[in-house]
Amino acid sequence: MYSDWPLYRVYDQFSGGMWKLTDEQKKELKKIKEGDDMKPRISTTQENCKYNALVAGIVSDKIDSLEEQIKDLKNQNETLQTEKGELVKKSEEMQNNINRYTYMDELMDDLEKGYQDDTTQLIQHYEKKLAEEKEYRIKDLTEEKEHHAKEIRSRCDKNEKKIKMFREMIHRLKVAHPDIEELKLMTLKLTVSVF
Repeated sequence: MYSDWPLYRVYDQFSGGMWKLTDEQKKELKKIKEGDDMKPRISTTQENCKYNALVAGIVSDKIDSLEEQIKDLKNQNETLQTEKGELVKKSEEMQNNINRYTYMDELMDDLEKGYQDDTTQLIQHYEKKLAEEKEYRIKDLTEEKEHHAKEIRSRCDKNEKKIKMFREMIHRLKVAHPDIEELKLMTLKLTVSVF
């Protein structure tokens, strides 16, 4: 059925207004339609060629437009793929940072535990030693006690400096990366014994 129609009628039937015509093309199509309605139903080959040329031009323009859209969509897709790659890379970097911060948090816990264990062991050791030597050498014991107390204080001071340094490092990391949720949840509960 459609094969008997001029191309402009097929175009008119199926375009559904989907293709936008220029003003010139609209006038030409209107002229062809009006002229066709007034003519007898038998069209000449020359007239059909004219109709077909108009529709072919419109279709060609539409094809060019669609090819442009396809090209744009491909470019958008490439851009999205690049952005996706960058996001994956950024996500991996953030995960590495989180792993590093977690490691530092664990290191702080170990340092705190070691500090408390060292302090407890030193206190127990020197209390026992002082008790054993008390009856033998009070004078020597007093000097030795003072010497060991200095060592303990020195060790405590060093450990306190280390703890302070790690606290400052974690604080700087929290300030530098305020958007990382795991950093917000990190807390340091370091207790320092004073002698």
